[in-house]
Parts: sequence; structure tokens; C-alpha cells
Amino acid sequence: MPWCERCSQFRESDVVSEAGECPGCGSVIVTKRKSPWRFRVMVALTTVYLSYRLVQGIMWLSHHA
Repeated sequence: MPWCERCSQFRESDVVSEAGECPGCGSVIVTKRKSPWRFRVMVALTTVYLSYRLVQGIMWLSHHA
């Protein structure tokens, strides 16, 4: 979805000009934003942690069942 940095708004694809400019302010619109590397690392570490806790829970259940 097109994002205008200056207006801080998402714009619909049909209202963006063919040159890729925002109809409100005229600045160039970014069509794709990457997630920060810190966010990707946090998601990876959270996945590892939750997987470890799942294994711990399964082991606890097997010993107490």
C-alpha cells in the first residue's frame, strides 16, 4: 500500500499520480517499506523462546500425566 512520509498516511493506489506523487502534498510516495532489522531479530528470538517453552511444557506434562 502506498505510504506518504510527509503526510504520514496510506494513500489508495488509484489516487496516486502516474509519477508516484501524493495528491495532498506532491511528494514522492514510498510503495514498500521494510521492517527494521531489530523487529525481525525480536520476532526470531521470541519464536525460539516460545518453542523452548512449548518443549518444556510437553516434557512437564509427560512426567505428570
